[in-house]
Amino acid sequence: MGRRKWKIRKCDKELAAELSERCSLDALTALLLVARGITTPEEADAFLSGEPELIDPFALRDMDRAVERITRAVDAGEQIVVYGDYDADGVTASTLLYSYLSMIGAQVRVYIPERESEGFGLHKPAIDAVAAQGAGLIITVDNGIAAVEEAAYAAQIGLDLVITDHHLPGETLPHACAVVDPMRPDNACDYRGWCGAGVAFKLICALEGSDGADLLDEYADIVTIGTIADVMELKGENRAIVRRGLAQINAGVRRPGVQALLECAGMGDREIGAADIAFGVAPRINAAGRMGSAQKAFELLMADDPDQARELASAVNRENAERSELQRKMILEARAQLAGRAAFDRVLVVAAEGWHQGIIGIVAAKLAEEYGKPCFAMSIDGESAKGSARSAGVLSVYDALCDSADLLDQYGGHAGAGGFSLRADRIGALRRRLNEYAARSGTGIPALEIDCCLRPAFLQLPVVDAIRVLEPFGTGNPQPVFGMLKVRIDRIAALGKNRNHQRITFSRDGSSFTAMFFHREADSFEFREGDLADVAFTLDKSTYNGVERLDIHIRDMRHCDEQQDDARRGIGLYEKYMRGEQLSREDAAYAPASREAAVLIFGFLKKAGEWHCGAAELAYRICSARQYRGINTGTVLMALEAMAESGVVLEGGGSISLSDKKEKSDLFRSPVFQAIGAAGEEDPDGAE
Repeated sequence: MGRRKWKIRKCDKELAAELSERCSLDALTALLLVARGITTPEEADAFLSGEPELIDPFALRDMDRAVERITRAVDAGEQIVVYGDYDADGVTASTLLYSYLSMIGAQVRVYIPERESEGFGLHKPAIDAVAAQGAGLIITVDNGIAAVEEAAYAAQIGLDLVITDHHLPGETLPHACAVVDPMRPDNACDYRGWCGAGVAFKLICALEGSDGADLLDEYADIVTIGTIADVMELKGENRAIVRRGLAQINAGVRRPGVQALLECAGMGDREIGAADIAFGVAPRINAAGRMGSAQKAFELLMADDPDQARELASAVNRENAERSELQRKMILEARAQLAGRAAFDRVLVVAAEGWHQGIIGIVAAKLAEEYGKPCFAMSIDGESAKGSARSAGVLSVYDALCDSADLLDQYGGHAGAGGFSLRADRIGALRRRLNEYAARSGTGIPALEIDCCLRPAFLQLPVVDAIRVLEPFGTGNPQPVFGMLKVRIDRIAALGKNRNHQRITFSRDGSSFTAMFFHREADSFEFREGDLADVAFTLDKSTYNGVERLDIHIRDMRHCDEQQDDARRGIGLYEKYMRGEQLSREDAAYAPASREAAVLIFGFLKKAGEWHCGAAELAYRICSARQYRGINTGTVLMALEAMAESGVVLEGGGSISLSDKKEKSDLFRSPVFQAIGAAGEEDPDGAE
């Protein structure tokens, strides 16, 4: 029952008009810049040019020590192992550093651990294997900052270590020849935005004695893939690199591996943007590490021969298809776990024996987005469990894991995402602890940022050109989201094999337009033809049979006449009761026990039959056509629960319907109405 709160950015239209005139910008481009806090010609020029000075790599602490040790190894012909990670960032970082070191004549090879059998980061068996093969130096990329014990072990057996990472350091840094990490607080620069591939690139720059400007033509495309795949902010140096990398990919001469991946994604002959990397290239690279071996993705990016690249890309593409199907099944199983009261928790916790460890992060992300709540998903293997968490933007996952540290064997991450492991018999305790932490901290409501509202007449192809000036889009510079208020729904058509995509035709002010709402099942789609709605959407364009057309993709919809604050309050009260929390006198006053609401629900369900659109939507439909004063979302939801507790209504499998119960029920004896009554009788001072 998650609902996102819309936040429409405030914009000084006069300032936008002035910026448009002074910088010769399209009026919409200027409006979007001002809405995002870019208000002066100097700021606009710096943002739009995308060419800020690159940061001196030696501003990163220990970079000089890293260069000294690596240079010594190269000069002595010492065997170097680049120790990577199995995700797209780790694979691209490994590709970058291996390419450079082999080019300058180093004796170098790459080791990428297996996700299933080894897991993330440095491991003692891997260190032993590397040492047994004669290596004298390990350089980590995209990992190592948390490997305190493993680093000590490497030193104990005489193996030197240079760590390059971008994750948060703990209280103790690993013992190594150098620890290069932009998240170290003692760096000489304030910039923290690099991914693992970005830090590897800075290391290459330092080894070359360059700021990197002369190296972008060689490496920007690979750094771009890693940066976008790891969802890093596209600001400052990242923005400059990604702009250059996309230009390089679109210049016509692509690495065989990149071209082969794009062909598999159906993008081989078109201009590529950041979203194409995020949804077309990165998932396929990640699939190799999730479903098989990331070594295959590394070999793909390193391939010089187009035929070899196509063969490897086809294999990776098959693994991505397998990943997609397995992901779909796991999400269905997770939803089934959340069909009861677990869905009302502040933090969602799902776990199952045998879930693929490479996919639980995607499951957590999808559920967090769908329910608007933090989600912790775990794969159980015997007595142990490994998990992945996503925040939904309302709770710091890392802080929550820290609060539960005594229950965990390992954990790490940042505010938005994290990974952890624990004993399987502690999952219940972890769920309680996470929800207690969320209750103390407050989870808030997920927000959808809307840049500005448009009228239907503005929906023309030139608008897309004005938007694209702001690319590349990604974290920190999202694709603009527009709003349109009070539009009528004229037609809804379900598309797709599973009828899970909706094509909707809207009209307002004598104009009509059609938009797509993807991944919304027809049976549970809450809107009807004839409804008035507010729509949030993005704009793009595509070419079909040689003709350009405007593509409108819906991000969110809401009933325009719905009282948003009332809906959120009512849903919050309902979830509070379903979590077993004590109701307050204010709760009882807002949503008193109401026989009238139950009568309305009974009449609605008798007429509608089985209802598939959720309790909140049922409450909206009743409240919008209410016959009694004082009926609000909370009143209807609590009356619905009273009817369910009394057996008058059946809920399950995503549906709500009347039961065939013949005998009358006293709803006021239901637990929910008893709780409301008890709360209403409380003394103002809180005494019973």
